[in-house]
Amino acid sequence: MSDQTIRANRPNLRHLRAFSLAVREGNISRAAEVARVTQSAVSQAVARMEIHYGCRLLERGTTGVYPTDLGRVAVERIDRALERLRSATQRVCAARGSGRGGALPDRMLTLSQLDAFVATARAGGFKAGAKRLGISQPSVHRAVRQLQDVLGVDLLEQTSLGLAPTRGGADFATSVGLILREIDLVADDLDEARGRHQGRVAIGALALGRTELVPRAVARASRAFPDANFLIQDGTYDQLLHGLRAGDLDLVVSAGRPLPTDDVVEDLLFEDRLAVVARADHPLLAKGVTSLADLARFPWILPREGTPTRRSCNALLDRAGAQHAQGLVETGSQASVRGLLLESDRLTVLSRHQIAPELEAGLLTAVDLELPELQRTIVATLRHDWKPTQVQAALLAELKAITREWSAADAEAQAASA
Repeated sequence: MSDQTIRANRPNLRHLRAFSLAVREGNISRAAEVARVTQSAVSQAVARMEIHYGCRLLERGTTGVYPTDLGRVAVERIDRALERLRSATQRVCAARGSGRGGALPDRMLTLSQLDAFVATARAGGFKAGAKRLGISQPSVHRAVRQLQDVLGVDLLEQTSLGLAPTRGGADFATSVGLILREIDLVADDLDEARGRHQGRVAIGALALGRTELVPRAVARASRAFPDANFLIQDGTYDQLLHGLRAGDLDLVVSAGRPLPTDDVVEDLLFEDRLAVVARADHPLLAKGVTSLADLARFPWILPREGTPTRRSCNALLDRAGAQHAQGLVETGSQASVRGLLLESDRLTVLSRHQIAPELEAGLLTAVDLELPELQRTIVATLRHDWKPTQVQAALLAELKAITREWSAADAEAQAASA
């Protein structure tokens, strides 16, 4: 499903709020008083919600209204979105000292305004934002201007590189991404409650996660949920982390590292032992490795700077006395690493799990060395308050099941070689 189709299928934000209030108050009349609208407006909003989602969400009784089983499913996700919106508007207004007396700006916003702002902020301009949304540039400009007027805050500013979010605008854009994602997941939650698993899981993956772990987990999860959709996204760690925080990704699988922000957490998957890897007929293997200094006689392929594996490589080369600033090839591409290893005398450090097919085919080999510095943790990074759908939870469960299998196999192999 395209982004434009997803946006077109979102319900009205006022309808979501009216339904939430009706559930909370247990009475249409009281919900209307809180929302400062008529009773018929609340009733119509709930009716349109039920038409939109194709199910009954509220039961009407003589003493009031109460949610159906599906209504309870829907309101839990809706309330998460509305609370995020309330908190985000409070933060962005407080940062600039703007205030509107007793007005509640989050109740005056629309999804079209939020969509227009996020698209503009991410695309770097109104024209590019309009193209992303598939609507006219004047419409996007007007919606963003209305949003800023309601909040009383400038969210965008002109820079030498184009239009960019202000500091408060950047935080608000991240929050809005999560708000929109929560709203989109209402339909997924309701489908799952009715036995239909058609949602989407978006996974960011680096290195081992991209080449082996995530594809295996997706293959298993898709067998259990054949109608679900899966997106595997690569990129740098910073790009994937930003996507996770903004709601574009549901989890990121990578090597563990210090977290730069407190709104995400790492869920340990397993401890991975790395190995020095070379082509099967490498001259180093013919003569045998007598000391770490032998590793310094050959050129190396290293991961990008700043990655956990690169730090392990640097520590190893320092111990080996290698001049690792000279004659290096640096890449994060598994395909490039494989090609370079097969066509040269270069060495690198990889997880055995990353090159399992090449090891089995006899193309590459792992140098048998006990190197304590060549260890890393593989983790799933999640938003700290993430509420997964059943399909998302199943994907995470498969990741953990596969890594348990790997850990058991590693322990067995280690015991056999002892």
